[in-house]
Amino acid sequence: MNKYLKTKPLEAILWLFSTIIIVSAIVYKIYALNWPGVLISLILSLVLWLALIKLISRDPIQSRKEKLSLKSLQLKDWLLFGVYIALNLWSFYALWHSRSDAALVSPWTVVPGYFFVLYFLATAVLITLIRRARSNQSLYTINFILIAGHYLLSVMIAVIVYKIGYGYDPFIHQATMDLIDKQGTVSPKPFYYLGQYGLLITIHKLTGLSLVWLDKLLVPVLATIFLPLALNNFVNKYFANKDYKQLLLLIVLIIPFSWFILTTPQNLAFLFLILTGLYGATGHRLTPVLALAACLIHPLAGIPALILSLLLLLYNYKHKINRKLARSAYLLLFLAALLGLPVAFYLSGQSQLTWSLNSFSSFFIALAPHLSLPYKETWLLNLSYFYGQNWQLIVTLLIIGGAITVHRRHARDFRLSAAMLLAIATLGSFFLVSQLSFNLISYEQNDFAQRLLIVVVMLALPAIILALGRLTEKILTQNKFYRLSFLLILSFLISTSLYLSYPRADHYYNSKAYAVSQSDKEAVNWIEGQSNRPYIVLANQQTGAMALRSLGFNRYYQNLYFYPIPTSGPLYQYFLQMVYVRADRQTIEEAMNLAQVDEAYFVLPKYWWAFSKILAEAKLSADSWHKVGDGQIYIFKYSLTKQ
Repeated sequence: MNKYLKTKPLEAILWLFSTIIIVSAIVYKIYALNWPGVLISLILSLVLWLALIKLISRDPIQSRKEKLSLKSLQLKDWLLFGVYIALNLWSFYALWHSRSDAALVSPWTVVPGYFFVLYFLATAVLITLIRRARSNQSLYTINFILIAGHYLLSVMIAVIVYKIGYGYDPFIHQATMDLIDKQGTVSPKPFYYLGQYGLLITIHKLTGLSLVWLDKLLVPVLATIFLPLALNNFVNKYFANKDYKQLLLLIVLIIPFSWFILTTPQNLAFLFLILTGLYGATGHRLTPVLALAACLIHPLAGIPALILSLLLLLYNYKHKINRKLARSAYLLLFLAALLGLPVAFYLSGQSQLTWSLNSFSSFFIALAPHLSLPYKETWLLNLSYFYGQNWQLIVTLLIIGGAITVHRRHARDFRLSAAMLLAIATLGSFFLVSQLSFNLISYEQNDFAQRLLIVVVMLALPAIILALGRLTEKILTQNKFYRLSFLLILSFLISTSLYLSYPRADHYYNSKAYAVSQSDKEAVNWIEGQSNRPYIVLANQQTGAMALRSLGFNRYYQNLYFYPIPTSGPLYQYFLQMVYVRADRQTIEEAMNLAQVDEAYFVLPKYWWAFSKILAEAKLSADSWHKVGDGQIYIFKYSLTKQ
């Protein structure tokens, strides 16, 4: 056991986090996460973790801890190392000085353009260092640390630039965890989300660190540590040539990685799904632990992860099971992957079937890759979007190439074939889920089905890496011109992937994902200070998220939260009617009657479409109005009775 902990400490930490996720979720479901609950879950987690470490330490440890010999590094290595560190630190400095509490639509609106030059150069220098480490184990080890640092730089931009917070869902989860931290539990307690809540609340209670900051950092930091670790294990198993195998850890960043720039239960479960696939492909005995953790975080990624781990477990013990029974079990698991999520959604009552004769054609049209040729902007933006707009075609070709590689070189390796078969089943599940209509606002209708396509790519990731490895191997055996061109193109593609992984506001794409701003905070505080009577607020998602951050889940009227949360609720529909139909008094009085309150506020941000028209209408219908943030937000007050 001691040898395992000394040689693989990061892997041991991964199992510790996984056991805390599993045990704390179960303890919370049964009891609570107050101090006694946290202590119980921590003790049980440590017991389970030690048992797992003892189990895995029985296996032969192939890798041994290498001692760094800095004397083996040449002067050129030191120079390149110094240049990379300088570029990396300069990049972080540029991000830190770009921090903003404004209603940003994209971090790239405030991050200076030279940041991309720094990132491109840092990537190129890191690739050069990786190429120089072919025969130097010390440099090989140092490069692994630098690669993790490059991952950190890549996924931390939103955390650094958005002062108040990025996204909408994190505010809801942070407010929920804050309530659990204060009173031990909230209702209802579904099995999903509990894994993330349990992990963060345990860390928070033990360290006293802010739940908000722990939540912000969780997925980016875990992805920085554990993705390179899992990828390294995978490439060490399936690739022997040091000329390019470490390069694959960096090449993976050509895949846009927006899942890991923000902490949500879905994104954390995506991370554990990828880890399940990579560790499963290497035959690791603790793969089911990762899969179970994913299930207790979010079922959309957790169920495929669990089915994959069960397939691999069944394969590992097939000699102890009747052959006919094993085949039946394989078939049942495949059907579970195909039908499990659609049936679960349908039976939950949150969706209904909308089958049509055009379903098949629209399904294949949506999936069919097509070539796009952007040409309207600068050559650099056109080139970036040539990659971005054709990503569906590129990833399709990579998956096909990976499937061919698996068939030709690893036909007998069921661990790779199982993931590909599961990806096919998930693709069928995507078709079935796309036939369901969810009780959500219109622009969120396709979210669940689209996430299944992400699951397909993640399940196929081992095959994609094999395809990228074969391509890299072929290119690096060419002459120097082709090798140099490939490395420069690779640096550009990783930089382009960075740009595409974050919200963008350019002539090709406008995310409209405005950030929660200081003006939202001022608006929430101003409204709260106006009256001691019950009131409701019609506002957009950003202001509602800030209300959760500032006021928590402390006010409900007729089972309605007094801000429009969730967005599928009736208050948000009234807000949409105010901004898209007409900002009249009748609409807001209907909302007050629904909540049975006598006072309401309508919050209008300046960036909203048709702002001038809505502003004029609201001024005519409101009892009074007020502006905050130098006019960034207007607040309109309505009362049914005189004060």
